[in-house]
Amino acid sequence: MAEGNTMQEFRRNRFLFEIEGVDLYPWLVSKVAYCGGKIVVTYREIKGLFTSEFFDNNGKNIVGKNATLRFLDAEGKTIGEARFTGVSFEQMQIDTLTYESDEPLQNTVYFIYKNVKHHSVV
Repeated sequence: MAEGNTMQEFRRNRFLFEIEGVDLYPWLVSKVAYCGGKIVVTYREIKGLFTSEFFDNNGKNIVGKNATLRFLDAEGKTIGEARFTGVSFEQMQIDTLTYESDEPLQNTVYFIYKNVKHHSVV
């Protein structure tokens, strides 16, 4: 790291997404989008933890859960939240396997939800 720079200057994670009862590290989430009762989450694969295996084996356990999407400022403090109720696993799409780019494998997981409420924390 160059002299004078801090970790905060390089911070990229501006959100955290967690589902009640789902024991995956929040930093595995690359992307989150939601609209009209659907949540689309992209998870990165890491050595020793394959999210595709996790959802294939345990997806049936994600039914009627609560989830929280926390919006963070540059220092990592929560400035707002989207709280979802009735979150259930719908399907998973494994990333295309290709040698064209040297990027981590990512899996897109689709959930449905019943309700979302937004809260400002500031």
